[in-house]
Amino acid sequence: MADLTPSLLIGTDFRENSKNALRTGLIWAKQMILESHVTYVHSSPVSRKALKSAHIIDQTSEEYLEASLIEKIKNQVSVLDPTGSKVQNIHYKILYGQPAIELARQATEMNPELLVLGTKERGPLGQIFLGSVTEKIIQTCTYPVLAVRDQFAIAPERITFLCDFSSISVRAWQWAKKLASVFHADLEIVHAITGKEETLQTAEKLAKKELSMMIEEDSTQKLSSVILRSYGHPKDAILDHLIQHRPHLLVMGSHGRSALKKLSLGSNADYLLSKSDCNILVVRPTI
Repeated sequence: MADLTPSLLIGTDFRENSKNALRTGLIWAKQMILESHVTYVHSSPVSRKALKSAHIIDQTSEEYLEASLIEKIKNQVSVLDPTGSKVQNIHYKILYGQPAIELARQATEMNPELLVLGTKERGPLGQIFLGSVTEKIIQTCTYPVLAVRDQFAIAPERITFLCDFSSISVRAWQWAKKLASVFHADLEIVHAITGKEETLQTAEKLAKKELSMMIEEDSTQKLSSVILRSYGHPKDAILDHLIQHRPHLLVMGSHGRSALKKLSLGSNADYLLSKSDCNILVVRPTI
């Protein structure tokens, strides 16, 4: 049965990138008035059932292991957020199995507002590795997923919303507006157009009209809009804009996994997730 209490699910594995995700998740939960659920998935080459049947672990040792892991998470929380950990409603859970599968299953059971996960450090070619768990969950989970970068484990003050006027973009737009309101952040709408010079003028005129309507509908927000022109792939223009303006958070929609591609976040989403420095909230369509 789904948990009806508004909540936020944070996946942790005690590594440095996971600590930053935990810190960010606690900040977001406090600001959004959400219950925090912090989960560690104990991954083992053999199942818990097999270990029990072989008498390698019993009920007592299993309870001790879980208690030790929960205490470790609590200590981490107290260091990352020494005051918030005492007042927030935080739930801790230890699961067993494949982290991506177990976290997705827990999300289905508790119905959180969003999931918060860490990313790995940059590789030799400059790309940011999401980590297999974060990558798999973004591909398949229908809940919004926040991928946290090391340098932006903070409350966002500058939010960029990547708009393409699609139905999925509409859902992501609702999230962008909500977060801008919660964090009192500046909100920028970015729309990229591409094509030949003769078609760009028409496309830009139509985009300006749509963006003006979006801004007029939300006059209470600190809103601005930018139209990026690109004669090649729009993802390069978008990335250049992010590097130049350095938002703390990028909000974007994604189709997730498709039957035709192993990873089909949309070419823009896939590229920006691996190349940009900011935190990224990926919003998927609901089923």
